[in-house]
Amino acid sequence: MAMADAEWLRIETAQRGPAPRLRVALLEPPQRERALAHALRGLSRWYVARAQQQRNWNPDLSIDWRRVHRDHAEAIRRAIAARAALTTCAMAEVLPRLSRLHSALDAHGLLACWAADEARHAGCWTNALQLLGEHGGPLAQPRAAPAAFTRLLPWEDPLACIAFHLFAKRAAWLADRRLLRTLHDAARPVPDADTALAAAIRLVSVDDAVLTYGASEVARFLLYYDPERMLTVLAQVAQALLRTAPARDRGALRCPRADDLSTLFMLDATTLVESVVSPVFGVLAVSLSLLTHGSRPPHASVSTTISEHVEWGALEWRVARSAARHAQHAMDAGVPLSADAQWRAAWALRPGTA
Repeated sequence: MAMADAEWLRIETAQRGPAPRLRVALLEPPQRERALAHALRGLSRWYVARAQQQRNWNPDLSIDWRRVHRDHAEAIRRAIAARAALTTCAMAEVLPRLSRLHSALDAHGLLACWAADEARHAGCWTNALQLLGEHGGPLAQPRAAPAAFTRLLPWEDPLACIAFHLFAKRAAWLADRRLLRTLHDAARPVPDADTALAAAIRLVSVDDAVLTYGASEVARFLLYYDPERMLTVLAQVAQALLRTAPARDRGALRCPRADDLSTLFMLDATTLVESVVSPVFGVLAVSLSLLTHGSRPPHASVSTTISEHVEWGALEWRVARSAARHAQHAMDAGVPLSADAQWRAAWALRPGTA
């Protein structure tokens, strides 16, 4: 599990070794779609297998809820409510729309795994809020209101849902870590620590780290095979989040709601860029200069040259590394991935220039 955390948190700025030439630019759109389907299928098989082997817990049976303290401060209750709102948003707004992604059938195992993770997170936060006396109260009712929500983001585009899900999972992981620190600081003396609640949050935190990594892998494949469209979506979603984030000097953040982006992440604009947008762009090998394109005319292309915003060599290396990992998993399982002509054309590592 530590390896998954480290893989996500490490922002690789230098390319390791010579860049593999995957010649994606030579593929026609149908060939790209076919290669993307193979990539998502390989990711889905690898991800689901690891999830079933390493993260098999239940929100009711894996945590001793009888030991959870009932007298936590308002800050801890609010933080738990914020996490519940993020989970509600993922379940009600994001995951249902990801099924519209072309080649979604090739990632059905991955999407089902994500839905199962979010469902047990929801059970975890519901149990915690109920024990803290918030059952039925305003903090325990994170509502989703599509009418207000859909005006801010292009939800009909599944690529936008992937981008938002990636930002949201990074923000969720940060919220988990902050909540653990708050619990630790509140435990004075140490014997009074709420170890049961902390254990629940750690389980969710591990899931969120892996979910972030999985979403970044999907986004990376989409960026590789459809760079201009994915860059457009990344810019749109990041700009929408920054427009709704409160300024650092605005004071206390309001009660979190699943239909209000300005409270959903519980982060001010500066922290959102430093701790969410910048790391996400880093693992995708995308430059923060992409954010400046939010002020360009709507008809303007995100980039006349993809290299303006993407470190293409690093992106190619990461895509090739993922493909090799997924292919090895399939070989180990004894059911190798299909090796038809389109797959070979998309993934063959060829010497020379593209």
